[in-house]
Amino acid sequence: FCIKAIADENSSEHLHKADSISHYFWLLCNKVSEQAHEQAHIQISSRYEMLLIIRNKIHTAPYLDWSIGWAAHETCMSRSSFQHHYKEQFGVSFIQDLIESRVSRAKMLLSTTNMSIQDIAMQCGYRSYEHFARQFRAQVDVSPGDYRRRNQ
Repeated sequence: FCIKAIADENSSEHLHKADSISHYFWLLCNKVSEQAHEQAHIQISSRYEMLLIIRNKIHTAPYLDWSIGWAAHETCMSRSSFQHHYKEQFGVSFIQDLIESRVSRAKMLLSTTNMSIQDIAMQCGYRSYEHFARQFRAQVDVSPGDYRRRNQ
């Protein structure tokens, strides 16, 4: 509409055609800017939704073998872009969020079951007890066994 109006004004003999062309041109630029802003907002919104789905998956099933490569593939982002946007959205890295999710599940299992600590480590997605114990202690400041004794 604006382009046609500019062309019509340009071929007219109106007294204020230069002002009209300027206003139509301003309106055209304003509408293009609005569209660009809306597209950027839609992209940010859909990116957030994809990241939130990934986050919900790792919090729902922290025992699965999650990886940055898998998450980046699921969100159609490069690994570095995924890591950047994940931390920007949630204030924590993907790996740190996964560790916190696994340790949270471990704390629940330690305080509500009689499963062995090795079995709990496996149920939380750890392949080795030593790795589990090291990450648990780093997050909770006590060993899994001490945590169990204090919270049963």
